[in-house]
Amino acid sequence: MLATDGAEVTALQCSGNVCSLPASANRAQSGSVYQYTNTGALAQTVSISGSPLSTAWQMVVSRVSAGDTSRQTKLGASGLRGGSDAAAARLEAESLAVTAAVGAAARSGALSLRGAGSHRLLAEQASLQAASYAIGDKRVWHDMDSDSATSLQAMRDLPNGGGKVYVWAQDGLDVSVGSDQADALAERFANSVYPLEASVVSEPWGDDIDPGWRALALPGDTKDVHLVLSRLNDPSQANGNRLLGYVRWTNALLASAAPTMCGADQGCLEVVGKSNQALATFVDLDTFAQADPGRNWSMKGNGPSLALSTLAHEYLHVLYAYNKILRKPPGSGSPTVWENELAAQTMGYLVSADTFTGGRGSDANSHPDLRRGGDFESFLRRPACNLKGWSVAASNYTCYPKALAVGMQMLHQFGVGVMKPWVTGANTGERALNDGLRAVGAGDYGSLMLRLNTTLALGGNPASGYGFPAKTLSLPANQYFPNGKNLLLPAVPFQAQEIGWSALATAETYRQSLPLSRGVARVTVPANSHLILVKP
Repeated sequence: MLATDGAEVTALQCSGNVCSLPASANRAQSGSVYQYTNTGALAQTVSISGSPLSTAWQMVVSRVSAGDTSRQTKLGASGLRGGSDAAAARLEAESLAVTAAVGAAARSGALSLRGAGSHRLLAEQASLQAASYAIGDKRVWHDMDSDSATSLQAMRDLPNGGGKVYVWAQDGLDVSVGSDQADALAERFANSVYPLEASVVSEPWGDDIDPGWRALALPGDTKDVHLVLSRLNDPSQANGNRLLGYVRWTNALLASAAPTMCGADQGCLEVVGKSNQALATFVDLDTFAQADPGRNWSMKGNGPSLALSTLAHEYLHVLYAYNKILRKPPGSGSPTVWENELAAQTMGYLVSADTFTGGRGSDANSHPDLRRGGDFESFLRRPACNLKGWSVAASNYTCYPKALAVGMQMLHQFGVGVMKPWVTGANTGERALNDGLRAVGAGDYGSLMLRLNTTLALGGNPASGYGFPAKTLSLPANQYFPNGKNLLLPAVPFQAQEIGWSALATAETYRQSLPLSRGVARVTVPANSHLILVKP
């Protein structure tokens, strides 16, 4: 199509593997793009001709990851943001240990036999229902590597009919979080994070957890949410990726139910036995408590804003595990990490825009994911990443930046309607994402990847259906927002010179000069891949 206000974006005209530019390419503006997709399981060499092809044309090739049965696909419903590949692998292994052990017990019938009529588990649920807290109360939380002694610094009512959000901060550190700081976080969670995510996706818990889990997990009427600010990184280790936050879905299980669920499986017993028995989200205390140089602490400082974005990201993992694991029978399988993290990055971006309304920039009102050095700039610098493999391209680079950009593409082009059928539906992996995309007329995973890479190939040139244009998201009136809610996503501009294309044909996405000889370009397009030609 030829946009009235920008570049042309259209498909090459092909018969088999012989293609040509459309006639409109002659008059199309510089930066226009022409697309071809090899949907087959084998590489395909295509010949391309037509005026005005020249050696100045560029081509972008992008591999679309194979299905979720790929050996590269990681499985798990816990989640984190930042941190090392080892930390991610650990959460994945823990999640798999529990789902595998519980699944085996369910299939053999041992789970129902061991859990039948357990008065001990019923008593534990009743005790949790009766729990209440006051400011200054102490609690020890089982953390990533050790136990964290904390104090309750703030609490706020949640708009869910009786629940509260509690903010706990680790004691005994050289950095502390005061009650005013904790209350600022509680206020943003109660008035922004929680109601937005409940409106767009779901509540974090409910009576509809599967009967197979019901006696093993938190009571169905659980409404409280706990935010735990703890030191997640060794302060003496300044290099490497910092762990910003994480969620273990197994914290929603009863610790005393470990023998019932796990039998003799030691890995499962250790994980479930250390359950915090709460809807808990952990956020790095040092990141949240950090003040910008020469300034007093502010919720809109770089550290606190990143912590809030992380909280919105991590809290989605709570909703995801509830919908994809605990509302299904034990043994139903494990979700995929890439899809879980993509949903979290998408929701983190959306929710943060409610507090930080300035879009891309470097001031206090700029969106934390769009600030200098944030995930969006990281994506532009290195757009190649195997999203489904959730690969680590180097020791200091992961697919979080690409997941953010994919989420931004969905929200700016199609709005929030993609989220609920995706996250609350029965499917996982690519099928789940496709459920959400099709609900808003957005195609499927493959077309989404083509849209994102075309957005990059356009290099900031405007074209309808591409880029990150301004978008007003309107939520209807509900129990969380009685008058409804409008949320503006400002346009997110970028320039072609910001994009760090790889030139290596082995990369997931790469850009090279078009190999033209005697007016014809011959390009080998890998299996299940997109080819995009860019007019100079």
